[in-house]
Amino acid sequence: MALLETAKKAKVQQWDKAQKEADRIYKARKKKEGVRIGMTQQDVLDSMWGRPERVNRTISARGVHEQWVYGSGGYLYFEDGILTTVQN
Repeated sequence: MALLETAKKAKVQQWDKAQKEADRIYKARKKKEGVRIGMTQQDVLDSMWGRPERVNRTISARGVHEQWVYGSGGYLYFEDGILTTVQN
């Protein structure tokens, strides 16, 4: 019985290691990608654009609108957390 439990633990550890490696590869690939209309704010943060230098936020009856300002002269515009416009 102990041998079976040891084998199960080894399989779980092997799976965890493979999952962590897959996550690392996925994040590295995302970091190299640009942005596309329809991305979420988290998708943009995970992309090569990363965190903006400044965020200008407007809240109105029509929702939340944000302008993310980047030092490279790029601007990203979000409506309710979804990327709608890219200006660079």
